[in-house]
Amino acid sequence: MNVIFAETFENGSTSHPLALSSLSQGQNMQFEEKVNILMVDDYPENLLALAGILDSLGENLVKAYSGEEALKCLLDQDFAVILLDVQMPDLDGFETAALIRRRPKSRYTPIIFLTAFSRSDASIFRGYSLGAVDYLLKPVEPEVLLSKVMVFVNLFKKSRSVQQQAAELAAVNAEFNENKACFQAFMDNTPTVAFLKTAAGRYVYVNRLFEQIFNRKLAEIQGKTDFDLWPYEYAKQLRDNDCLVLHSGVSRELLEQVPTPEGQLLHWLVFKFMVNSGQPYIGGVAINITERLQAEEALRLRDRAIAAASDAILITGSLEENNPIIYANPAFEWMTGYTATEVLGRNCFFLQGPDTDPDVVAQIHTSLQAKQGCQVTLLNYRKDGTPFWNELTLTPTPDTNENGLNFIVVSRDVTERKANEEAMQALTHKLAQSNQELSDFARVASHDLQEPLRKIQAFSDRLGAKGLVQPEGQPYLERMQDAAKRMSRLIQDLLALSRVATKVQPFVPVNLTELVQEVISDLEIRIEEVGAKVELGFLPSCHADRLQMRQLFQNLIGNALKFQRPGIPPVVRVGGECTPQDCQFVVADNGIGFDEKYKERIFNVFERLHGQSEYQGTGVGLAICRKIVERHGGTIVAESTPGQGSTFRIMLPNRKNSP
Repeated sequence: MNVIFAETFENGSTSHPLALSSLSQGQNMQFEEKVNILMVDDYPENLLALAGILDSLGENLVKAYSGEEALKCLLDQDFAVILLDVQMPDLDGFETAALIRRRPKSRYTPIIFLTAFSRSDASIFRGYSLGAVDYLLKPVEPEVLLSKVMVFVNLFKKSRSVQQQAAELAAVNAEFNENKACFQAFMDNTPTVAFLKTAAGRYVYVNRLFEQIFNRKLAEIQGKTDFDLWPYEYAKQLRDNDCLVLHSGVSRELLEQVPTPEGQLLHWLVFKFMVNSGQPYIGGVAINITERLQAEEALRLRDRAIAAASDAILITGSLEENNPIIYANPAFEWMTGYTATEVLGRNCFFLQGPDTDPDVVAQIHTSLQAKQGCQVTLLNYRKDGTPFWNELTLTPTPDTNENGLNFIVVSRDVTERKANEEAMQALTHKLAQSNQELSDFARVASHDLQEPLRKIQAFSDRLGAKGLVQPEGQPYLERMQDAAKRMSRLIQDLLALSRVATKVQPFVPVNLTELVQEVISDLEIRIEEVGAKVELGFLPSCHADRLQMRQLFQNLIGNALKFQRPGIPPVVRVGGECTPQDCQFVVADNGIGFDEKYKERIFNVFERLHGQSEYQGTGVGLAICRKIVERHGGTIVAESTPGQGSTFRIMLPNRKNSP
């Protein structure tokens, strides 16, 4: 039948000596897992006989009545040994063995051939060539068969034990590798440097952060000492600390310094300890505290700076605590007379007095409530009762826990400055009055002076017209008339100078190109008389007083036409440019020029470098120019070389881009 028949026999008694021995061994191994023995024979009585012999082993005896059944048993079971009959129908023993050997799982399973007929040497040779471990002829001696099977059973058990031990070892190794990988990941991701050295100071292990900071791989470091890696003075410190831990056997917390390859000196807080695993090692973890030490030093410097500051500095608590003073620097004691001990815990408003402006105090309270800063000046009182003006700056700052706000109060005694400001205001007021009086005087004086001048000019003209002056008196009359004209021009120029500050117009956008063209048009007759050429370049627009800008350019161009070199027609160049900050204008000529040692003097009132007989004028024109430029917040400078001409540069703020 093509049916698998497998039967497991329980341990039974037997009178055979080997059976007793086997039984004893079986009892000793009663806690071991039973092994399978496959018996293959097409005669049930033969299988029963075999079972009787092997039953004493206490193992699982599996019966198969054909080669096909044997192969099916091998599909899902492992066997310590196979007892295989040679003569069987369909698949004989040799064919069955050949198929067994083709299967990788059973390729090396021991096969013992049993036969009563195939006794020829060829059959025996064929059996061994198929991988049989033995070839027994029936009838089989029970003791021989039992001993042979026992050998393979024990061998299978030992092999299985080795496999189990190998599996357990593999599991242990896997767990070890997992733990090692976990430890390595932990060490590589810890924010501290970690290392392990031998007692002799040679590195065994460093973690990834160590490698990154010092730009060395573990393979480069292993086996080396600190003296191989660092300069001597640092290596000696490290080694001395190692020896301290080795000799005392006590863990130590130490401060050490080690430079990086780039030369940066790093400060480390190092925890060193002993590691004993058959021989002593030195382990350590280190935290880079360089930035912390730098921050601490910065705090110390800040504290020293605050303590040494000339301004009084207070630090108060939060508004919820009524802003108690928690710090006062020495300057506060110097300014108020109160020591830090006397003011700690007090509210910072205790310096107020009867004349302190309540509106300013209210402004401070409003800033505190809004948790905002402010700057005020108020009257405070010293410990001895004397008042002083306090310029106070209040600045909120987060407390150490970042939960609330402290306030920093910086105070400065501005009593003297306040007095100076009041004196300056009084002086400014007096000066304004004086200027107004001077302006009024100039206006009245010019009017009163013009009237007698007009009479002198009128009567002198009549004398000349009616011929009432003798010929010898005619030169005197002309001199008198010239003097009257000069006096009239002088009065007009003085009035123009005073009007720069009094007759002012608001600043408006001025097209300077159009304005200068108007000036050139006004001077057209003079330009033709002297044969001058006026070159007008680019002139940007600007915000200015238009009338004063017109007078500025008229004076400068007029001077360029006046101070010409004999026989050389004047050439006047006018141009300018603007940047976002300022505008610059230039008026240059090819006239007589002047020595630059006079470049400041020429802007003074009534200052002349040439006599009246050479060049007419009152010496007020350039003074008017400077006053106009200064009124616009700018500057005017002169550059010149005698005999080559002069250049006047005007620099004005670019109010077009002013906020």
